[in-house]
Amino acid sequence: MRMPNGETADYLLAPASVANGRLRARDRKSDIERTLPVSAIAAVAPAPADALGD
Repeated sequence: MRMPNGETADYLLAPASVANGRLRARDRKSDIERTLPVSAIAAVAPAPADALGD
């Protein structure tokens, strides 16, 4: 994700929905729900296999 200061941050998220230009997803590492502007998403990649277990 592109941050306002121009840097990027990586998140491993479980998507829940996309609406009104925003992605709502669960961040399992931080155990919180994040809502991100779709325009700030810099890249998308599949999750590593070891990250899929609960």
